[in-house]
Amino acid sequence: MEGAMTGRRHVLIVLRLATVLVGHVTQAQSYDETCMPCGRGSATVALSQIAGINALVWSYDRYYAKEEWARVSLKSWKKNVTNGPRWDSDPLTSNQIAHPYHGSLYFNFARSNGFDYWNSFAFSVAGSAMWELFGEVSAPSPNDLMTTSIGGAALGETLFRLSDAILAARRMPSWIRRSASALLNPAGSVSSALGAEAHATSMPSSVRTTFAVGAGTSPNQSGDTWRPILSVDVRYGFLASDEVERPFDVMRFGFKAGLSGGSSVNRVESQGALSSAILAHGRTAIGIFQHFDYLHTPAVELGGQSVAVGITDRRSLSTQLSLTTTLHGGILVFGSTRERRVKAATRRNDYGPGGIMKFEADIAFRDNEIFRVRADTYLLQSVTNSRARHVAFTGSAEFSVPLLHGLSLSAASEVSYGGGNGVVSSTSSGTRLTVRVGV
Repeated sequence: MEGAMTGRRHVLIVLRLATVLVGHVTQAQSYDETCMPCGRGSATVALSQIAGINALVWSYDRYYAKEEWARVSLKSWKKNVTNGPRWDSDPLTSNQIAHPYHGSLYFNFARSNGFDYWNSFAFSVAGSAMWELFGEVSAPSPNDLMTTSIGGAALGETLFRLSDAILAARRMPSWIRRSASALLNPAGSVSSALGAEAHATSMPSSVRTTFAVGAGTSPNQSGDTWRPILSVDVRYGFLASDEVERPFDVMRFGFKAGLSGGSSVNRVESQGALSSAILAHGRTAIGIFQHFDYLHTPAVELGGQSVAVGITDRRSLSTQLSLTTTLHGGILVFGSTRERRVKAATRRNDYGPGGIMKFEADIAFRDNEIFRVRADTYLLQSVTNSRARHVAFTGSAEFSVPLLHGLSLSAASEVSYGGGNGVVSSTSSGTRLTVRVGV
């Protein structure tokens, strides 16, 4: 009985938090005055759209996919509220990619109705709580609530900004811009079709996107098996040149995946500046960043949401060479990893907080990157297995040879390590050769 009461208190806390957050948004009517034209979209409209997408996804799972966990009822709703939350063991691709993406839909239904970043975050919490309590027969999962709401806000604002940047790119035909924007931000397209038009009016000093296509050693297999790979790197603004007046005025997004054998996602990352201070215009700046990360190599499978302090510095080495260095360090607010435990035959999920450290240095020749070195370290203290302390590291060095304007050939070497107390350590390395196109 005591356990049930404790679980019920946990659920009521979540419900109360979601209610207070959305209630505050409704009363404050805090809209993003920088979007165009925000109008006066209502919390009722945003919540209705969130409930609608939850109902649509649930209907697919219940009646088409015929998932057992989707057979909800009044009895399962009461059980979820009474018994409280429980950690789940779903694959990290579900917990750290699918759930944050679902949360980005919640976020952008509010964002596209004119709410700012912080208030749209409240709708991510509300949408996640709605699904966890009423969309599944299984107990609500605290890890899903964290990744859907926090990760959904980071991914949602990233996609909101990128979709607007595409709409603003007048060099492309209108139908291409609208199609690409809808692909990145479907919630915004739905809201727009229903009469809500909210777009960012201000653009950063630069938006640079690099597409890379080539081949690399398989990140999911041992040995030197090569397969096609695709990566995208977007740099939205520069911290030392663009004032951060609103969250994600300066941000970065990265995606990397294999294209054969089941299309494996190897990396998804987003980092957006929440605030900043320019120390030397065009050269040095410091800021507070929100990070979203998902990594999958033979040695590491990890996802997390972090807050870090970051400093960026750009120096001229000569009239044609420049060096840009970036260092971020901070708190892993919530992370998860899937490691093989010592004396255990199978992998299990571990969840908990920790820390992150990221370093990157780029050398550019006439604004074309010719060399990049990167090193990322993650620490995670499990709250589900008190003996497990996880360490994950990924590093890479990449050389590029410019060919034509925006086109280059690249060769990179990568290494990753996963280990710690109570888990089996593993190391992997690989090579990739790509053609890079910058726009």
